[in-house]
Amino acid sequence: MRLPIRVIFSLSLGLLLSACGDSGKVKYDIKMPVNDPAKLSSEARAIYDALEAGQEISFDDISQALAKSHESHYANGTSRVGEVMGLIDEAKGNAPDADPHKRKVQYEDWLTKKKGAAAVYNLDANTIFHFLLENKMQCYSGTVLNQLVNRKSVDAKKFREENWVAIYESGHILSGYLTQANGKWNLFGIETTAEGQAMVEYGPVDAITSEFRLVDAEYWALSELFKFDLKDAAATGNAVLEYTASRYGLGSKLMRIEGTQSALTKINQSPFSFGNANVEPGDRPRGRFDRRDRGSIVGPNPNPLLGSYRETVVGVDRTALVSEIQRNARIAGEQRLIMPSSGPFCQEWSRIGYSYSDSFCKTAGGWAFYLTESTSQLSQLSVEALTELNNVLKGLGRF
Repeated sequence: MRLPIRVIFSLSLGLLLSACGDSGKVKYDIKMPVNDPAKLSSEARAIYDALEAGQEISFDDISQALAKSHESHYANGTSRVGEVMGLIDEAKGNAPDADPHKRKVQYEDWLTKKKGAAAVYNLDANTIFHFLLENKMQCYSGTVLNQLVNRKSVDAKKFREENWVAIYESGHILSGYLTQANGKWNLFGIETTAEGQAMVEYGPVDAITSEFRLVDAEYWALSELFKFDLKDAAATGNAVLEYTASRYGLGSKLMRIEGTQSALTKINQSPFSFGNANVEPGDRPRGRFDRRDRGSIVGPNPNPLLGSYRETVVGVDRTALVSEIQRNARIAGEQRLIMPSSGPFCQEWSRIGYSYSDSFCKTAGGWAFYLTESTSQLSQLSVEALTELNNVLKGLGRF
């Protein structure tokens, strides 16, 4: 299918960056035609007009407009946009680390201290206003805040050099970036629905086997501003996807937007999104992890013991889970557990003081393990590892 002339662009150009002031100005090649520019907010309209005219746009202005665009979707009744803009700057000021994962920990620790409690997951908390004012978040609002803090932490040129993207999975979105090694682009995600550094290692993009969409973060920010008003969301979205695919060598991994797009009604919807989030409404505690290999958690043939990656990260009370494991261990008795060697339990258990020679015996099916009532170290394991262990225990007894 041929794209409309307005969104055809040169893959050799893609983005043009020029230094200007503290954060720089940017010039984009992909146009984003809307139905009625007069209906855009004043901030979005200024950016739209510059985009149409091929002019440079302030990198900071895009960040500001993206943050302000969430206000109309926050059903609070009073304008608190000034307060939220100040909190974003405060979050950035309290997260000085150059490492994006440590930076995430820093601004979340700052918010925890400010609110007196850690943020909780809530499926309906889909704006950064929910996150910063109510201490509630979900994958979209967490991703937007993470992108904004990262945009404010570096200038436009540096942001582009760090290869930031938005990663769409079925019913899910997370921040990400790519690094190049030995001629291959490797993808890393930042799972904002989890506490901790929350690095998700996808590996080489050309080897990822599950469905995903990779969206250049700068064009993603622009699409967020105009997504409710686009004339042809599929055509514009595919232009952005093709640019991203060309830049990072996705090749056959490009997952195009097919068919006519339904009108968007919620702030967390996007032309790039697909699938549904299978999470119950209401407040839920967030899990915690620092580093995960995504391939060992989900994929075309995920470990059936673990279920969905997000289900094990979101909404699990670690203390209650440890108590349940202790109860199930007593019921199961001294039975030998076969734990997958590539799973999170084996990887973590060996790092907290138990060598394979003491606690494990390698078998054809994995690592054999005996669990007694002495389970004090369980609290050091991630929710994913605990969930894997508990599901194996459940398979041994009648629970």
